[in-house]
Amino acid sequence: MIQILNLEKVYGTGVKALSDIHMEIQQGEFVVFLGPSGAGKSSLLCCINGLVTPTHGSVIVDNIQLGKNRKDLKKVRSLVG
Repeated sequence: MIQILNLEKVYGTGVKALSDIHMEIQQGEFVVFLGPSGAGKSSLLCCINGLVTPTHGSVIVDNIQLGKNRKDLKKVRSLVG
């Protein structure tokens, strides 16, 4: 399961890519992020797989909270596709 709690991402330039995102994706669910260019789709995916650190909030994949331990990052990336 992927849990996204109160996720926010603001880049150094001041651009707010994500604001107050809450969602839960169950194992086996198929999810599509759809929207216009600049809507935050890539930023959200990068936060989910640990390529980008959220400004606020948390991403939890199979009970592993991203950003807490670097060695867990490889495991989380193998679970997210």
